[in-house]
Amino acid sequence: MLRTLCGLAIIESQALIYNTSIAFRTNCIDGITINERVLAHYLETTVGIVTALNPVLGYEKADRTCRRSV
Repeated sequence: MLRTLCGLAIIESQALIYNTSIAFRTNCIDGITINERVLAHYLETTVGIVTALNPVLGYEKADRTCRRSV
């Protein structure tokens, strides 16, 4: 009896996840477009890229590079 209830709970959970993922896609994701101008602005003005450059350039060189570009 307990296994049957657990099985039913799993099936119900899977159905909820499936239905929710479809609703999420149709209501939140479909129709999204890229605003390349805004992305370019973020790329040019965000200093967080320095974190990604640290392992390659080292902190001091990455910091100098960032200061020159801002």
